[in-house]
Amino acid sequence: MKFAAFLLPLIPAALAAECSRDAGCPGCGTVDSVSFTQNGNTYTATSPSYGVMTMDDTTVSVQNTSNKWLLFCVYGSICVPLGAGDSCTTARQSTDNPALGLQVWSQ
Repeated sequence: MKFAAFLLPLIPAALAAECSRDAGCPGCGTVDSVSFTQNGNTYTATSPSYGVMTMDDTTVSVQNTSNKWLLFCVYGSICVPLGAGDSCTTARQSTDNPALGLQVWSQ
């Protein structure tokens, strides 16, 4: 047990940073809505006060740059909850459509 307790802090956070895709947020409201910009095969939506979502051909990455819990959503496809300062990555699905824009939700 002591050995596991010693090793656990050494595991990089990136290994545990798989996004939860289908979160809800009862009582939340939209605090920002931004469009994605395209650079080659990469789409990026940046909310200056809250964070960034990036999509490429295979992945979706989300980073919460704020100091509170937020929900990052692309309407009809993906809603990712993230704590303050957290980030995560998940496989991009065919329904992840950057044309719908990014909405940021907060309680």
